[in-house]
Amino acid sequence: MTSGAPDLASRQRAALSVLVSGLTTEHEFELARWLLALPGSAPTQQFDGDAEAVESFARLHRVRSLAAARLPDLGFDRLAPLSEAMAIQRHLLRAHGALTSADVEVLVLKGLATAQLDHEVPGFRESGDVDLLVRPGEVAKAWRALVDAGYSHKVTHPFRRPRFFHSETFIHADGTEVDVHHRLAQPGFAPVSCWGSPDTFSLGGQTFRAMSRDWRFVHAVLHQMMNPPPSFRGLNGMLDCVALWRAGVDLASARAAASEVGQSELLERGTARLRTVLLDDTPAIRVDTTRIERRHAAALDGNAPVPGHTAFAAGVAAQPLRYRPAYLRDLVWPSKAYRHLLDVRLGPQIRHVVSEAIGR
Repeated sequence: MTSGAPDLASRQRAALSVLVSGLTTEHEFELARWLLALPGSAPTQQFDGDAEAVESFARLHRVRSLAAARLPDLGFDRLAPLSEAMAIQRHLLRAHGALTSADVEVLVLKGLATAQLDHEVPGFRESGDVDLLVRPGEVAKAWRALVDAGYSHKVTHPFRRPRFFHSETFIHADGTEVDVHHRLAQPGFAPVSCWGSPDTFSLGGQTFRAMSRDWRFVHAVLHQMMNPPPSFRGLNGMLDCVALWRAGVDLASARAAASEVGQSELLERGTARLRTVLLDDTPAIRVDTTRIERRHAAALDGNAPVPGHTAFAAGVAAQPLRYRPAYLRDLVWPSKAYRHLLDVRLGPQIRHVVSEAIGR
């Protein structure tokens, strides 16, 4: 072992603790490293006597199928994740069919797309919902098509206009959610060039389009970085990042994609974390970004909650100038459905917005 090895191991652990939530014990770190097949990860025998802890970890991080395959002697339930995967796939077929029948262009996003295109065994990449991308101008048409197909719109944000939030959520009677995105992240811009060179995959006799590998990598990294506490960064999303990187990513293309959606800084920070986890020495670069983007990316690149004023500034900056007054109005006084959902009252709401905006 070289003199730098312990430091390298500690840096790998620190990077992994940012990219995956809830890693607090040595056992959890080693289990995560082993499931990701990281350099120097522990042998399988280390986990054989701790079936309950492994199964709990796998359920939390949606890697039950992977853990069951890698540790067959522990006797995990293989049918439950398989049944859930089939249910999600049925909803992909149903939602995708409803949208395409309404002449809405659709790209399948993370989870279902990466499972089919990027993982050797698609079932190892578990998904809890269906994520689809549509063009910004077709959100309303997609909304109508999904409601007609039996999905109900779910209130998830304070805005009256769909353009102000990056996605809309629709829920089926069985509890399955379909998220219709027109941006990849809230503080960012709508992707455009991803529509020009999609990859395709087949499922259930239908052909689906997905973003290209470089775009999928950008989305995987951004999504993994966008969920600091109190949100959750699952190991299933980290599987995407690792699989895509190992398959080969054109960094120049990925950086152009990240620049297009206004997330260059976050891509560089996330990729640097990923390289550290994989002990990869591909050099980082400095990128020319705005001060707001740099501050927001720095806030996301850790395990602390993002300050409200930082998220506020990034969200406003992502809106065209002509829409910002309406965007700010909705933050101060949200839609009626949102107010009813959270019992929002005018006085406390204004005080909350002001305190968030000034960082107090």
